Parts: sequence; C-alpha cells; structure tokens
Amino acid sequence: MKKLASLMGRSFLLVAVIYFVTVTTSAIIFEIAEGKYDAVDSFWWAFTTATTTGYGDIYPVTKTGRAVALFLMHFGPGFAFPMMTAIMSAKLIVDSDAFTHGEQEQLKEDIAAIRGMITSTNDGSFAAAARLEADMRRYLHDEEPTRRAQCLDAFRQRLALTPWAEAEQHSDSGR
Repeated sequence: MKKLASLMGRSFLLVAVIYFVTVTTSAIIFEIAEGKYDAVDSFWWAFTTATTTGYGDIYPVTKTGRAVALFLMHFGPGFAFPMMTAIMSAKLIVDSDAFTHGEQEQLKEDIAAIRGMITSTNDGSFAAAARLEADMRRYLHDEEPTRRAQCLDAFRQRLALTPWAEAEQHSDSGR
C-alpha cells in the first residue's frame, strides 16, 4: 500500500477516498430513501450511477433518491474522475526545460559577476555592460535548453572579449 501511495501521491488517494466515501454514503441514503433495495443493490446502483453507466435495472423513484442520483451523476464525471486523471497526468509530465540546481547556482554566479563588472566600471563602458546584461536576460528567459546553452556560450565569449576580462586577468595575476 505504501508503494501505491508513493507512486500516485497523497492527493490521488485523497480524491479516491472522497469518491468511495461519497458513493458509499449515496448507497446508504438510496437504500433508506427507496426502501425496496438491499445494501448490495444500493451499492450497485451507486457505482453505476457515479460512473454514468446506469443500466436501468435499479433506479430511484423517490425525490430523495433522485436528488442523490443527480448528485452522483455529476460528482463522478464532473469532479472525481477528472481530478484523478489530472493527478496521474501530472505525475507523468516532466518539465525537461526546468533549470537544475547546478544551473541555477551558475546563473546566480554569472549575474553576480555581471553586476560586479557593471558597478566597478568607470571607464564609460556601460553600453557594453548593458548589452551583456541584455544577452544574459535573453539567456534566462529562453525556453529551449539548446538555445539557452548557445546564448550562454555566446554571452561568455562576449564577456571574455570585454575590457573587464583583461582588467580582471591583470588583477588576478597581480595577487
């Protein structure tokens, strides 16, 4: 049972429990309201009604029974089954374009480097810095991973050609 719970998730099991409790409650109300069906027939009616199969072999004649039937006819296909389907589908969908933790950390470092270069530059190169930052923003918002990688490579190449790269290399070699 634990393996099933981890496979489908708690939300699926919650919806399934709500579905079965609703069908069981409806079967009990149907049995009491109609008075001519036993528990087995009432459960049969409740499940066939909730799935909108409705064979017609058992049907409500009282107002209470019909109200319960209307509720079940809308509850199964209108709430329970779509929720279960959505939950199972969400488990199957994987966002291949999502950034990994390592990519996020690299982005943070790259952005920090760009900001540091922009703020430490006093030689009038702000236009170049702004272009570099615009390239980086384009990289951050590109949906396709290969295009994102190309943008990052181009960005890093341009970054290496800027006056800051030379200045940083000289300052690093002087240490």
